[in-house]
Amino acid sequence: MFRCVCPVCPLALYASCVSPDEQRLAEARQEGQQQGMQQGIQTERRITIENLLRVRFGTLDEELVAIIEPMLVLPPEEFTRFLLQSSREELLARFRQT
Repeated sequence: MFRCVCPVCPLALYASCVSPDEQRLAEARQEGQQQGMQQGIQTERRITIENLLRVRFGTLDEELVAIIEPMLVLPPEEFTRFLLQSSREELLARFRQT
């Protein structure tokens, strides 16, 4: 049986305490959930940028697809403003990677 060594109940056995292995597992699970949430946010942002480009310019050609990645580093308010106010040429000039 696990002997708890947490500061709340030193050297006592309590059902509410977890073993070091259980603690590592819980931390790994939480980290995985956070990574999953970040991936979901990034995917949603990518979809938003793609949709705004499609609405503005009809289709996504290679040039427009190439500017999506650089736009993802911007906060949503900024990339939305650029996508709604800039011409195709302005977007390509600003976000095209050389």
